[in-house]
Amino acid sequence: MSFSALTLSFDVYLVVLACATGYAIYRGFKWVRDIQATQKHILARLKQQESASALKEYETAEALKRVQSQMELLAYLEQKRIERDLEQDETAFKSMRARRTSSR
Repeated sequence: MSFSALTLSFDVYLVVLACATGYAIYRGFKWVRDIQATQKHILARLKQQESASALKEYETAEALKRVQSQMELLAYLEQKRIERDLEQDETAFKSMRARRTSSR
């Protein structure tokens, strides 16, 4: 092999090596872009899930507040019913006592 043929084959080798290196760099950047896109997609899904979770938590808290207010209302109504029953019992007791006193 002559010197010029050797130089030509070395030049071809360098061109092939440069192309391979360029392609590897391109694939590396593409790989990084794909990873970044995946990260963005995952972050968007996490934010969406957090929003849904926060909404569900808010709805649960509101439902608990409604249940608590209904329980307070029921307790209040039960207390009023007991007071009314006591007043009726007291009135009945007084009238029974008055009848006993008047019958003697």
